[in-house]
Amino acid sequence: MDIGKHLKEFRQEKGVSRESLSSILGISIHALAKYEQNQREPNIETLNKIAKALDTTLDKLLHLGTNNIDLSQLSTSKLIEELNSRV
Repeated sequence: MDIGKHLKEFRQEKGVSRESLSSILGISIHALAKYEQNQREPNIETLNKIAKALDTTLDKLLHLGTNNIDLSQLSTSKLIEELNSRV
């Protein structure tokens, strides 16, 4: 799964700058750039914050398809299980 690519594409589709999103998230522009370049992976808490800031769900943000499951409501272990089942 190319989280960084999906994150960058979705952010750009929403018309949100790196500067603006990083400010909303309370992280540095550098950290956000690292996520988008797949040099770092955001943890589930950060992914939830990103999805919320971009007014979307994790499913849509990560282009996971639709299984009628709100991934933001899953525990970390259940989320990992669900994501692994989709790869």
